[in-house]
Amino acid sequence: TRRLGGLADRCVNWLLRLLRKPATDRIERSLSQFKSQTARTVHHRGWLLTWTTLANQFAGFALVLIIVRAVGITAGQVTSIAVFTSFAVARLAGAIPITPGGLGTVDAAFISLMTAFGASSSRALAADLIWRLMMYVLPIIPGIVTYVLWLRRRDRYVRPAASAQGWSSPL
Repeated sequence: TRRLGGLADRCVNWLLRLLRKPATDRIERSLSQFKSQTARTVHHRGWLLTWTTLANQFAGFALVLIIVRAVGITAGQVTSIAVFTSFAVARLAGAIPITPGGLGTVDAAFISLMTAFGASSSRALAADLIWRLMMYVLPIIPGIVTYVLWLRRRDRYVRPAASAQGWSSPL
């Protein structure tokens, strides 16, 4: 981390010299602090992180299994083990950085495996689209709502303080 941070600092300092700004060593220090914080966190909470990650993945699989059954793919057509295999391989395929967020890669792997295991292509596609909707689009809605609430609450505190000091807020 020190060598990588030092290299990054040298590149930044070269640019800073061109702009006649003072040199920095912030990247090296930040990377070193990040490394030590990560090591401490893993040392103290490694098992908790592992179990939480496993619970998250199991919840994702449970969601997929519920969706698969809800779209009409029965256990006679595709077993729960086959759904789990499709889910796991699709998640692994998404880890290969072909597209941002595994967009398309996960879907292609999941749909093709579900079809290979006996589901109709239209039902496999429906299951995949609902899964992706539940995992990505639906969480955006509460995120937007909480962001708007945060902005409104922040404005209540920023505007009175700004007017009391005689300056206006840029927001």
